[in-house]
Amino acid sequence: MYTFWGDERVHRLVASFHEPGKVTTMNERAQEPKPEARRGPRGKKGKADGEAEVLATIAAMPASDRAMAERLHPLIKDSVPELSPKTW
Repeated sequence: MYTFWGDERVHRLVASFHEPGKVTTMNERAQEPKPEARRGPRGKKGKADGEAEVLATIAAMPASDRAMAERLHPLIKDSVPELSPKTW
C-alpha cells in the first residue's frame, strides 16, 4: 500500500515533529556546549594543545615506535615550523 500526502498517518507524523515541547527541547539541546568544542577561533586547538597531545601520544607508543617518533617529531618541528602538531 502506498502512502500519499493526503493520508491521515502522514499528517499525524508531520504534526508530531511540530509539537511545542519537542521543538523547544531540540533547540535547548542544540545550544548545549559540546565537550572540548571551541578551543580557539573556529574550534581549532592552539599549538600548545596540539603539542601536548602529540607528546602524550608519543609517550604511550611501544618502545620501537616511540624511539622513531622521538627522533622525527623535533626534526619535522624544526624543518617546517608553520605546521601545527596534530594527532589523527
